[in-house]
Amino acid sequence: MPKKRAHRGKLAKKPTLAAVPKIDPKLEGAWKKIEHRIEDAAARGAEAYDELWEAVAAAVHHNPPLYVFGGYESETDFYRRALHTDLRSAQRNQTVATHATPKEEEDYGQSNIAAALDYLAAKFGKLGATLPVAFERLKIPVRDGAHIRMVPFPKATVAEIAAATRELQRKSAGEPVTDRTEAAITKVLSKHAAFKGVRFSVRGGLVHVRSIPLASLDLFARVLSQVKLPPVEATNGKRRTTKKR
Repeated sequence: MPKKRAHRGKLAKKPTLAAVPKIDPKLEGAWKKIEHRIEDAAARGAEAYDELWEAVAAAVHHNPPLYVFGGYESETDFYRRALHTDLRSAQRNQTVATHATPKEEEDYGQSNIAAALDYLAAKFGKLGATLPVAFERLKIPVRDGAHIRMVPFPKATVAEIAAATRELQRKSAGEPVTDRTEAAITKVLSKHAAFKGVRFSVRGGLVHVRSIPLASLDLFARVLSQVKLPPVEATNGKRRTTKKR
């Protein structure tokens, strides 16, 4: 007996030309221009820092994001493959390039400006893209024990600015404003120029530290060993007691 042909389900209809999504030539053209700006600025190095990150911001904040026309799956993918950096660093660089001039970046340093912008955002809310920032008039509240002194931004360290930012964030969240451990570490680090760009925080009983200069690592260890830390507070405000046997 001849074999019966197996039943075949209905094949999906072949999409018509009209059903295939079209790439907007204007958007693709806009991406090509920005891609060229990014490549050109990246090739010129530090001198084109502002141009690079302003072009990146234009690609990211466009609606729709223009980087999709370069084959990137997401914002993070774009930063990783095209710029060889991570999401947090890329966003910080864009913020600095948007709100500071090349002269201000040279005078104050990009890390200090980034810290100042975080402080202003914590105090006033998200900064508008066109909002000018008068860095020369900005003063940072620096806690010295029970006292607070207002330090001009150019003379404040990243650690001091970050500590002031965390106080604002804690106040906004209804948490205790000060952390005595942070205050003690900030006071010691601020005395050394080598640690001007160091960022740290104390959360959940852990000290998180970033941007320690490798050449100053030994000094950092010696300085920390001299910090007089307050008694460690137990979780939930309860003291831990050891049962006697």
